[in-house]
Amino acid sequence: MGSEEGSETTSFSHPSARPSAHPSAHPSARPSGAVAGLVIHACAIGLALATLVLVGQPIYANDTWVHLAMGQAFAAAGPWLEVDPHLFAAPGPPAPSSWIGSLALYQAWAYFGFTGLRVLHVCGVAGILGLAWIVVRRSSGSRWMASAGLVLFILLSTYRLVQLRPALFSMAALLAVYLLLVSPREGPRPAAIWGAVALMVVWANTHAAFLLGPLLILGASACLFLYSFLGAGDRSTREPLRAGRLARAGGLMLFAGVATPQGWHAHLAYFAAGGETSALGVVADEWNATNLLALPLPNLPPTWAAWLVCWLCTVTVAVAVLSLLRSRPDQEGGRDLADRAMGGGICAGGAPSDDGTPSQALDPALVSIALAGVAAAILASRFLWLAVFALAVAGGMLSRGSRSARAEHRLAATIAALVLAAVGTHFVAGDWPLVSRVITAPGSDYSRPYDAAKFHGHAMWFLADSEVEGRIYNPYQLGGFMSFWLSPRLQMASSGTMNVEREAMEANLAIAARTSLGAGESFAALLDRQGFDLFLGVGLPIGTAPGQPIATSVRHLEHEEGWMPVFRGLRNVIYLRRAPRNDENLERIRAYYARAGVPFDRERGFDVERAIVEAPQWSVDHGLIPADFEFLLDEVRALRARDQVGPASHRLAVLYSVLGLYERALTVERFNRRLSPGDLLVARRLLWDLVQLGRVDEAFDTALKIERGRLGNFLGDDWSSAIEEIRGASEGDRRSRIALMALFDPVKARFARIGLVAPRARHE
Repeated sequence: MGSEEGSETTSFSHPSARPSAHPSAHPSARPSGAVAGLVIHACAIGLALATLVLVGQPIYANDTWVHLAMGQAFAAAGPWLEVDPHLFAAPGPPAPSSWIGSLALYQAWAYFGFTGLRVLHVCGVAGILGLAWIVVRRSSGSRWMASAGLVLFILLSTYRLVQLRPALFSMAALLAVYLLLVSPREGPRPAAIWGAVALMVVWANTHAAFLLGPLLILGASACLFLYSFLGAGDRSTREPLRAGRLARAGGLMLFAGVATPQGWHAHLAYFAAGGETSALGVVADEWNATNLLALPLPNLPPTWAAWLVCWLCTVTVAVAVLSLLRSRPDQEGGRDLADRAMGGGICAGGAPSDDGTPSQALDPALVSIALAGVAAAILASRFLWLAVFALAVAGGMLSRGSRSARAEHRLAATIAALVLAAVGTHFVAGDWPLVSRVITAPGSDYSRPYDAAKFHGHAMWFLADSEVEGRIYNPYQLGGFMSFWLSPRLQMASSGTMNVEREAMEANLAIAARTSLGAGESFAALLDRQGFDLFLGVGLPIGTAPGQPIATSVRHLEHEEGWMPVFRGLRNVIYLRRAPRNDENLERIRAYYARAGVPFDRERGFDVERAIVEAPQWSVDHGLIPADFEFLLDEVRALRARDQVGPASHRLAVLYSVLGLYERALTVERFNRRLSPGDLLVARRLLWDLVQLGRVDEAFDTALKIERGRLGNFLGDDWSSAIEEIRGASEGDRRSRIALMALFDPVKARFARIGLVAPRARHE
């Protein structure tokens, strides 16, 4: 295509080529659609900058903490660890497949702090975006088409780009390997091959996905041999020679991957998963398939935007494969399409590039890599970014053949419109809403190193400051953060390393859902069998969203006799197992509260109401009550004196319910209901409090009375039927249903968090 500025370019011509009679008939004379090109460039630059701002947000990914913790262990003992330093149910030491990547992240933090880590993250992603742009540019010969490809690549990869982890190195390394080895149509030169081999040695020690490099290169080589054999290319020189060079490069890269602490076993990491440990599919946002025949699930990748782009890439690759299969060698002289284009003045592979050099014919090696990339993207959402090679194929296909100036303008305008729609979709129904919550939430602070509230910092700092020891049950997503800040005194149940015995992971999943693994074993017995000393419960009482883990575990042990609460926040709770082995932990906790001036009973544990009354400032500072709690009480008292109900009455009732002060909550709700008998939310909360108190029969009778009063069906919930199911359930099932019962939806949950003091981020 012509340059973005609309100036004419000069194509190479063969001496025998006859010049065109009309300027517009020649590819070099075609205007490029300068306005459309500028729109595309502006969208690409704007979206790339927005992505870099998102990448530089306070540390977002749970797995960043996993790698910081592992890097700390590798820095102390090298890659050959004898045991897992963080997980008590590990079948053996963690695999050192990413040891250099983890060590690099830890050392960056040690020398430059969290700000340095965030800067490193931004620079790395900027490099990936630049490489992706170059990949499409090399294939299409057009800068504005490369910018369009970059926009679509961002739609596919944002969910991965914002996660600071060694996987980013795999993205950059594979793009670099493609540019070194596959992009040159004559085949890679020796210097490029040895450069790729050197990169491979580093890659194999940085991230377990290093095998993508040699496999894709060897696959491209095999496809070139097949392409040549079928007579679709020049069988005597070009493609076989290139295929041989790629085969040599791929073989050397495969052999270079042995230079790791694991040796050849590093090549089998993917296939070994799911043996002693759980299958990788347990991690839903990593290994869930991109089902092109089903609509995307909410709250999980692929998002609508990525799903649509994946469809586009799939169709593109299918068309490209058919195009290659239909191609035949030149009947005159046996030259391939690219040679004809270079010599004949018409570029069969596309219009001339922005600098006047004609782009080449559709590359079978690139098409083979694009086919593998799309297949990987469909297999697992974590590989959606591999569809970048399909975008490069699309750029090459759109650049093929000669068009009139009017057709060129229409093409440029169409792509500009597609890019604008893609950008809008990204911000509304793409990865952006999933990964921007830390910086778009009310009260967010971009200057913080990380959002300590996301990781339940109040509970974490209690565990750290009280110096308790032993085994702790934790939600999977918090395992990395806890490993970095709390090990080795505490040993976690699970983390992003997935280095947990299969049975133990199944137990963890059952505990999260507050159920048991087998008939005859109670929930409490399952906890005892795992040997937990402490239990971390998190979440507000909301229902579980599709594609998300169980939203709340705060009430899992509320009525279990063998456990006592030792810490409580509005969004989290910590229980200690009543056992002689935890006497020292109990003494540590008592001493912690004595230093803080907070009441604590060695027999009953932490008493929420006493803490609020006797240590109000501590309760505010540690996320138990909002900062304006005293004013809230005064306002409710004033409303009661005037026999009125206001927002304060509802807010106080919600706080009491969430904190487990159900009798107090009932007192407020009955007052609210007397003055607002038609309020469905008040009725819902009143029934919820009765159920939590175990007064299920009373709750059922009350629900029937309310329904007979024609107040509706509680915003879609049939409460009498739901409560009837609880009445008829077995003891264990009844407790689980009550513990997981939702009080409000996620939107209303924000109402409960008003005024909470966020935990401070610690730096070391």
